[in-house]
Amino acid sequence: MTTFGLTGAAGFLGWHTRAHLRASGMEPILANRETIGDAEALQRFVGDVDVIIHIAGVNRGSDADVYEGNVDLARKVAAAVAATDDPRVVIFANSTKAGDDTAYGRSKEHAAQILADAQLAAGGRFVDVRLPHLFGEHGKPFYNSGVTTFAYQLANGQEPQIEVDSELELFHAQDAAALLSRSADIGSDPPRPKGRRIFVSEALALLRRLSVPYLTNGVIPEMMDDFEVRMFNMFRSHLFPSHVPIKLSQHRDQRGSFFETVRSEGKGQTAVSTTAAGETRGEHFHFNKIERFVVISGEATVRIRRFLDDHVHEYFVSGDDPVAIDMPTLHPHNISNTGDRDLITMFWANELFDPAKPDTIPEQV
Repeated sequence: MTTFGLTGAAGFLGWHTRAHLRASGMEPILANRETIGDAEALQRFVGDVDVIIHIAGVNRGSDADVYEGNVDLARKVAAAVAATDDPRVVIFANSTKAGDDTAYGRSKEHAAQILADAQLAAGGRFVDVRLPHLFGEHGKPFYNSGVTTFAYQLANGQEPQIEVDSELELFHAQDAAALLSRSADIGSDPPRPKGRRIFVSEALALLRRLSVPYLTNGVIPEMMDDFEVRMFNMFRSHLFPSHVPIKLSQHRDQRGSFFETVRSEGKGQTAVSTTAAGETRGEHFHFNKIERFVVISGEATVRIRRFLDDHVHEYFVSGDDPVAIDMPTLHPHNISNTGDRDLITMFWANELFDPAKPDTIPEQV
């Protein structure tokens, strides 16, 4: 099996790339800042892998910091490649802005040339992947992307402001991760990925439309395509854990009780399960699927953990006081029956289950 090495694993794209590789059954070897800063450690890292995905970079700072930071990272990786004997593949997470007359654009172009020259001399293969504007779950607001900032502000009751209404080409981080991973098997000049072209004002309007019904009363908004699902999931990532659980209104009379578990403006699929006392369901995460748990009868503990994070959020729920728990994407989760009778749980998902594309990746909470 191919061994992948990853730089920049702690960043936004690095985190998504690790999730993608884990779902594909691969655990990459990581080079952190300390590794890159130690020539011998970096050489050992390079020598242990077949494919290097070089994501580490500098996006913010003075022009000098951005330019020198990206070029220096490339030089260090190139030097480590030159110091090892066996040729390997180096995949560079470049940008469509490479070559622009900015410090960032010049630095990315120069870094690509440094890595390409090193690979040519070493007899290896260099793959220059030029990515559009990335968005997705757990981007850093006021840093990674303007749409990330909008999502964060809407989730926290703030009012986004548009400075320049330019056109963006938005490309989801999981699509970028998939492209980087499979670039080891394609030529040195991969096809240029295409994202969704959208103006800043249109992206903000879409996020407003998706966020208002959900923030108001937990209504799942209508989403017209996968892009809108991913924008909604990006918005939801900024609500966890503060927005969990969602209180449901229960109506009681002499006949019993009634409450709505899901109100959706679009399509979906509902299922009901029973879980024996002491048993646990779940232990997986989803990349795109929106999933809601509602305990109808019995008592349970729902556990949710962000991928690659050790902290587990626990929610003690009961059919006597119904709440809805919406699972964030890229968060392993489970539900355990902690009562002494059968647990009855309703599960809702925004899409029909497809055995060929289940979007259910095993992962212990």
